[in-house]
Amino acid sequence: MYQMLTDEQFKLIQPYFPKPRKPEKIPLKRCMDAICYVLKTGCAWRQMPYDYREKENDWHTIYTRYKRWSESGLFGQMHEPPRAYARGFSLVQAALGPHLLRPVVGYTFE
Repeated sequence: MYQMLTDEQFKLIQPYFPKPRKPEKIPLKRCMDAICYVLKTGCAWRQMPYDYREKENDWHTIYTRYKRWSESGLFGQMHEPPRAYARGFSLVQAALGPHLLRPVVGYTFE
């Protein structure tokens, strides 16, 4: 099975996801690995390997989550702290959010 995220990486992004309304058929980490697989390989959602789904129609659950999270801007929110850190903001500033960001003293943007 293609595993995009390590357990440590997944723990960093897990707080960004909304709380499930009902028990999940597919665990969140497996769902994220499946989404990463489809985006990296370019395969169709229906052709996703059975490593990521147990039943034939589970691809639709994974696709629905991806669509919902994309439309809500979740992936952009998830990428903002690392992006800010790469631009020279301290890790604490990056974690606080974009409205509190100020460059680290002495850092120049090149």
